[in-house]
Amino acid sequence: MAFTGEAIALATVFCWTFSIQFFAAASREVGAIPVNIIRLSVALLLFSILLFFKDGILFPIDFPVRSWLFLSLSGVIGFFIGDIFFTVTGKWKDVKLALTNRKAVAFTAIGAAIGPFLGVSLSLLALHYLTTGVASTFFSLIPICIIPFSIYLHKEHVSLRAFGGAVTAVFGVYLLMS
Repeated sequence: MAFTGEAIALATVFCWTFSIQFFAAASREVGAIPVNIIRLSVALLLFSILLFFKDGILFPIDFPVRSWLFLSLSGVIGFFIGDIFFTVTGKWKDVKLALTNRKAVAFTAIGAAIGPFLGVSLSLLALHYLTTGVASTFFSLIPICIIPFSIYLHKEHVSLRAFGGAVTAVFGVYLLMS
């Protein structure tokens, strides 16, 4: 099928664009730190369920040692240094309290299913069909796709300068990757 990779890349962009709206709504209810922790937990659960139905296991134990090394380093840098230090500044009781807010948990779970679960899966699939540069150019469209939500849903003023900046960023990614 012609343009399969491009269609998957656009679906990825829409998944991330929509998931951000759910995370923003949940963050307004309970704050960013609890939403981040709930989001990561739901995404991990969804990936474990997918792996169970796909391979019959909840945890991918058959990875090569080299893959585990790089995955571990990525996790340490991304989650430990980034998220954990950021999260430590918050209070765990805020997360417990957030879990009692059904609306925030629902928004976060829906966002996690659309973005980190479906969006990441589609982005990896897009990379199967497209070069990294083409896929990166598509993925950089997310800020532009968020602008209509900012204007119409959140009633925010988006200046021509901000819109021009988003377009310039996409063009810059295109130039770097082509």
